[in-house]
Amino acid sequence: ITFSEIAGFYTEEFKLRLGSVLGDSIYYTLDGSLPTQNSSLYLDSLFIQNRNSEPNYFCEFPSSPDQSLISNKAWESPNSLVDKATIIRCRTYKNGIPSSKIYTTSYFVDEDMFSKYEFPVISLVTEQSNFFAEDSGIYVPGIHFDENSPEWTGNYCNTGRDWERPIHIEYFEQSGILAFAQDAGVRIHGGKTRIAAQKTLRLYARKEYSKSHFNYKLLPQIENQKFKRFLLRTSMGDWTGHTIIKDVLAQDISRELNIETQGFQPSIVFLNGEYWGIHTIRERIDEYYISDKFDIDKDSIDLINSVSQETISGSRDGYIDLLEFIEENDLTENTNYNYVATQIDIGNYIDYQIAEMFFANYDWPANNVKLWKPQSEGGKWRWIFYDLDNSFKQYEYNMFVHCTNTDESIGWPNSPKSTFLFRNLMLNNQFENQFIKRYVELLDKQFSLSRLLSKKNQIEALYSTGLAAHSARWNY
Repeated sequence: ITFSEIAGFYTEEFKLRLGSVLGDSIYYTLDGSLPTQNSSLYLDSLFIQNRNSEPNYFCEFPSSPDQSLISNKAWESPNSLVDKATIIRCRTYKNGIPSSKIYTTSYFVDEDMFSKYEFPVISLVTEQSNFFAEDSGIYVPGIHFDENSPEWTGNYCNTGRDWERPIHIEYFEQSGILAFAQDAGVRIHGGKTRIAAQKTLRLYARKEYSKSHFNYKLLPQIENQKFKRFLLRTSMGDWTGHTIIKDVLAQDISRELNIETQGFQPSIVFLNGEYWGIHTIRERIDEYYISDKFDIDKDSIDLINSVSQETISGSRDGYIDLLEFIEENDLTENTNYNYVATQIDIGNYIDYQIAEMFFANYDWPANNVKLWKPQSEGGKWRWIFYDLDNSFKQYEYNMFVHCTNTDESIGWPNSPKSTFLFRNLMLNNQFENQFIKRYVELLDKQFSLSRLLSKKNQIEALYSTGLAAHSARWNY
């Protein structure tokens, strides 16, 4: 199928003309659904215009339980009309048989279109049922919601391949140029934040959809130009609800430390042609993330969640053996400590521990702890810095006490199981001195007041340009 105008940004309305190279019949849809012979038959041209004054539709599907049932931010109808794009999905048929692939294109028309958004614009297109159907929609409470367990149930709480849906993604640079477009898979991502109104989306590149990777430099902080998966992360995990930059800021401040961090790029997302607010593009922390960062085969990586001891990739056996060794051996003895240092990257662990403590991340260490090691001889465990949404909140809170809790009655956020490693390492004078020396160094350099304020001002300025429309969209 040929298109008289390419997908992208326009300041004036126009007529879009489609053509079939083979002269077959073209059928199209405007609502994100896949075109069939029951769809509209293309006869002449399609009028593409500014649709911002049209009634909202997709944003009126409630995406969370009622506020009275959950502590996170519940869905509310937008307090105004949202921006809209025109979505064309089309396909040719001959003698009742499809004769072309499905084409999906997004057109944004606004007299201020080229200056309206300071971020890249991402258009996501999928059939309505994939996100909003009661039985199969991944973005709604649906049939799997249980009022007796409102914060942990709902269609969006389901995980795994059965809850992955096909989606089409178009990525437009700030200039309006289409950087890439492809079919992909999408799932809801996160823990308890799945129940919030705006949800984090995890995008999957698979050959069965179209391409095996997203071939584009999505993140300015890293050199990688090929991604197997990535996140469109929301800010509703911020427990105080007053900012959308905590995690991004903490990671940007810590980027020069000896820890694994995530890159970031704010974006504007449209879903089936309706404005869906600010989402930050992030790497997904999995074996592909490690493989890309360290040029290690993804099948030669052990990646685990140390709290639940969930195995994400490879094996957890080495870490469990290490904890058992520490349980049975006194780390005040340097011989025992030196063995532990052959299993753990001590410099990485100290930087990780200091950063989590400095930013006062309350949702840790009984949550949000991932570590990895290469399966090669001499490979050491390293910790990954992520999900700081519950940081920057209680500046007078004593994180050292928090990280050395031994009260067995406490499960979250700092169970004795989760503080076990740090407590035992701090028994060793060598580790303690290294920890203190490094903390003093970081307070003087990476965590200095002037550097923190500079980083905060930069990121605040970056995100603030799109905040009014984002807040209006989510009534938040």
